Amino acid sequence: MEQKKVFISYSWDSNEHREWVAKLAEELERNPELHVFWDGYDLDSFIDKNLYMEESVGNADYTIVVATKKYFKKANEREGGVGIETYLNSAKHWEALLETKRTNSIVVLREEDSTPTYLKGHLYIDFTNDSCFMENVQELVKKILEKQKYKRPPKSVVQTEMKVYQLTKASEIIGIGARNRKCLISSQEGTDFSGGYRIKYELWETKSPALMHILALHNNINISQTLTRAVEMIIEKKIEISNLTILRPKEKRKNTSSIDKILLDKNKGSSFVLTEITYEEYVWNYCIDESFKSVQPPDAIDFYTTQELQSEEKTYESAVKHLLEELTNDASCIPQLVIGSGGIGKTSLCLSLAKELIIRHNENVLTVLIRSEDIRKYLDSTSRVLPEINTIYDLYVLQANHLGHSNLIDRKTFDLSIVSGNIAIIIDGLDELASIFKEKFDLSLFLDSISSHYKELGYGRVVLTSRDTSLINQEVLEKLDFVRYELLGFKESNYIKYLNRRFSAYENSEAICKKIAKKINSSLFNYENRIVPFFVDVISNIAEEELNEDNDQFGFELDFSQTPYPSLNEITDHIIYSIFDREKTRHKFNLETDEYVELFTYLNQEQGEEWDFQIVSETSEGLYGDNGRGIPELIKKNPLVKFEKNKIRFKYDFLHAYLNSLRLFQGLINAETGLSFAKCLSRPTIESAEVRDLVSFFKDGKDEFFVLAGKIISKFKLFTRDNTNTLERNIYINAIENLLSVAFLIKNSTKESFTNDVKEIYNATDTLDGLFIMGDLPALDFTNITVVNSRFRNYPKFLSSDFSGASFLYSEFISCHNDSYKKSSLLKANIDQSTCNVGDLKESIAMLSLSSEANENLIIEEARKFLESFYRNSGFRDNNKVHMRFSNHIPGLRPKAFHKLVSEGYLELSAEKEVDTFYLISVNFRSSVRKLINDGYKDSKMKKFLRFISG
Repeated sequence: MEQKKVFISYSWDSNEHREWVAKLAEELERNPELHVFWDGYDLDSFIDKNLYMEESVGNADYTIVVATKKYFKKANEREGGVGIETYLNSAKHWEALLETKRTNSIVVLREEDSTPTYLKGHLYIDFTNDSCFMENVQELVKKILEKQKYKRPPKSVVQTEMKVYQLTKASEIIGIGARNRKCLISSQEGTDFSGGYRIKYELWETKSPALMHILALHNNINISQTLTRAVEMIIEKKIEISNLTILRPKEKRKNTSSIDKILLDKNKGSSFVLTEITYEEYVWNYCIDESFKSVQPPDAIDFYTTQELQSEEKTYESAVKHLLEELTNDASCIPQLVIGSGGIGKTSLCLSLAKELIIRHNENVLTVLIRSEDIRKYLDSTSRVLPEINTIYDLYVLQANHLGHSNLIDRKTFDLSIVSGNIAIIIDGLDELASIFKEKFDLSLFLDSISSHYKELGYGRVVLTSRDTSLINQEVLEKLDFVRYELLGFKESNYIKYLNRRFSAYENSEAICKKIAKKINSSLFNYENRIVPFFVDVISNIAEEELNEDNDQFGFELDFSQTPYPSLNEITDHIIYSIFDREKTRHKFNLETDEYVELFTYLNQEQGEEWDFQIVSETSEGLYGDNGRGIPELIKKNPLVKFEKNKIRFKYDFLHAYLNSLRLFQGLINAETGLSFAKCLSRPTIESAEVRDLVSFFKDGKDEFFVLAGKIISKFKLFTRDNTNTLERNIYINAIENLLSVAFLIKNSTKESFTNDVKEIYNATDTLDGLFIMGDLPALDFTNITVVNSRFRNYPKFLSSDFSGASFLYSEFISCHNDSYKKSSLLKANIDQSTCNVGDLKESIAMLSLSSEANENLIIEEARKFLESFYRNSGFRDNNKVHMRFSNHIPGLRPKAFHKLVSEGYLELSAEKEVDTFYLISVNFRSSVRKLINDGYKDSKMKKFLRFISG
């Protein structure tokens, strides 16, 4: 539920009046649909009062003016805080009236004839009679939350108009098949949506080597109108056409207009060769090398049994079937996100889906399966520096390298093949990828790239899987045009089907299946008539093992008691403990069950998901002496692992993260401070399963966590100073960052509470030593605090912290600048630049230091430099991005904002050459540019441009 934000503006007439306002604020705040900004709640002596008033008025949906005679005088004469609030709110009031014909201000009349002049004649509620206080409060709330009695019905929409796509890459798609090309009619020139027209196209000339023309049609157009207009322009421009290809977003329907007939009608005697194909067909047939079209499907999943998939509206019986239909829909295919817990079968789903796609749809769609497990193995085997991950292509390269592919699709062809629907992407383990690459994985940029591909032609043949995590919320998904599903566990019919398949080769298969099903049905793991497929598979493994030993007694029992080691004591914990306990009892080795689990946890931490058998043997003997002999052979037989080529691997992908969580629980409870535990603590990210498990583990023990975190950090921070081993120093720093992230998540802190939490953990009041913050955590109140030996990294809310009287010594600031915080108290801090690595805070300081006049001069100067890179010797020339004079100070002139300059029409494509792509100042903007460069004159178009780039 989205809350309405309400700011209360009043004057401090007397203590009695302030108590009355406090009562009003309290009654409004009680309403769950309201959030009240009131100085009694939000303001203290350490906060910048002017900034508080400015932000409160600016952010409020409604301003409540408590009108008294003293308030009336101060408001009209612009005195004190009331005067500032009146100045700010009156501007907002008149702006709202001009735009919506409605004010955002409500007068609470406390004394007669006290309404400020600018609100005369507008809504007020009479609060002069105290006996009617509650009735008036109810009326006030009603006005704030007021809704129309009847809601307008939605307009009837033609199906084809329900989704509008914006094709911007027609030139690039044509370019991967025809590099030597020239634009004869641009998309800007070929667009007309005036009146009843829906026309958008562009015409290109290509040579390969014969002369050919390509008419590129856009989405959401009237074909007849568009083709007619194109013919008129071709005739008007006297363009001779002998070979014409028409590119269509979708297949041509029967009885639709044909350009050859239109052209013949308008220009008698003309004839030409005509080809009409979709963008998808064009890319597949002429742009993708044949060597990429033959892909081997992944190995079949033994006894794979389909599961149900649930969206907000519907449950689908077969996850594979439904996703296959969505991915191969020729009309429109939306990117899909599948959420599921560990052991639910996400990897099996991805492998089965990829196999079906490759076998059944390899004639026009190339399937790319990307697995986080494969990428982790590749990175571990190469020990290479982690690359930046911003797009699917970055992951594709790593996956291809893991598979040993020597020939790769180039980035441009890959991206445009996604746009045109020729590549289907399946990514298993989005959350794991975030954990592997940490700050090198820009999730927002990654998801935006998928969304931008989809918005070109309506093709988003992408499936992502992730554990149930806060990595992507529903609001973000809707904005990106993604569909979210939940992968559901087995129903009884599912696991009966699985058992029948698996044990069909046994003589008494029916009896075996009934016995196993009975065991499953009697377990407490059967939740809401569903069960995790992992459990069914484990039970089946154990049963099969006993059957192969001619043991017809299925003796596996489930232990539902609390595990003898720290765990969440959830379904998975009990299953795994029961398996280890069975192995100990069955093989009679001299380790207690909890020691056996601890050994697995240790090997998992030291060796990851794959263990060398020789190292396992040496580790067992090193830890347990004579008792360790024989243990490696027993580990090989554990139902949770498989043994191949002298390597022990987990059968289930989620076990690596699960055992990491057990290690973290144990280490935190024991307040371990050694390097081994620091390594384990440094690896997860805030989105990882391990961090989520930590939050769950301490949800009822917040105070305990804060004490333990304080003990650990007090030791870890000592290892971050004067440590010549940079790798070890970063391990301790990352571990502290993660502990503070968990502290935030456990309490879901605000700025004020997070500051208090940090002080509690560091046992500090006016000095914070060894503070390491990373990620999207709340801002901090540094008021009158000295911060030393600290680091702030990828911290977007840093500038919204409170800095009055703060000092920073021997500290680092990495990726802390944020353009959205135009007003920050950072300049009130003393940052010792002789001992601190200021990083991109230099941009923040420069931005905040500029006066409005100086800022305007800077914008003009930087704009002039950028535009001059397209202007030489009084004439305009094209330029590539390498030689454009971008600015690090002006948001709209940074390299990452380049595409906006093109989409807004300030720049246009000139040519795509073998060496690079070149752009020009748009024709209708050149006069304005010439006036600025030659005369320093800013016409209306230039002023609009300057406002645009200033952000």
